[in-house]
Amino acid sequence: MPRTAHRRGATRMDPTAARLWWLARTSASSPMLVLADFQATGESLVQVGTRFDVLKLPAALGTRTLRRLREAGCRQGPVLQGTDTGCLYILLAPGAAADWTGAGTAVGREDLVTLRVPIPGAVRGGRCWLTPPGPDTPLTDPAELATALATAQAESHRAPPR
Repeated sequence: MPRTAHRRGATRMDPTAARLWWLARTSASSPMLVLADFQATGESLVQVGTRFDVLKLPAALGTRTLRRLREAGCRQGPVLQGTDTGCLYILLAPGAAADWTGAGTAVGREDLVTLRVPIPGAVRGGRCWLTPPGPDTPLTDPAELATALATAQAESHRAPPR
């Protein structure tokens, strides 16, 4: 992994390399294969449920939900935009999908799902990170997300037709 010098003589991993390694570690058995995919194609399939669960929302609802989350002062974790699917993929803590009762499709380890992701900072196959994952990026809190999502849904039902 590329490293950069840190102020006190210690070394620190390059931010892009740290994000790639974070994603590669979703594969407990072969993170090097994930890294090889990134190197060869700029994207890879990562296992959902190891380091994160995913909430998949239609892009319009997801965008309103993320806005409500920020307005409430909550931290937003990694978010993948899929223009190929018209959806946003919000990363949550492992196990959160099992308890999810809100809108959207929540998937976790028990669903045996992989997610196609690009290298953070790149667009591949209609996908890009709005907020990239990494060791310094906390995952979105599911309770805060549920509240923001409920608010966004209520507002969309009240909005006048255009």
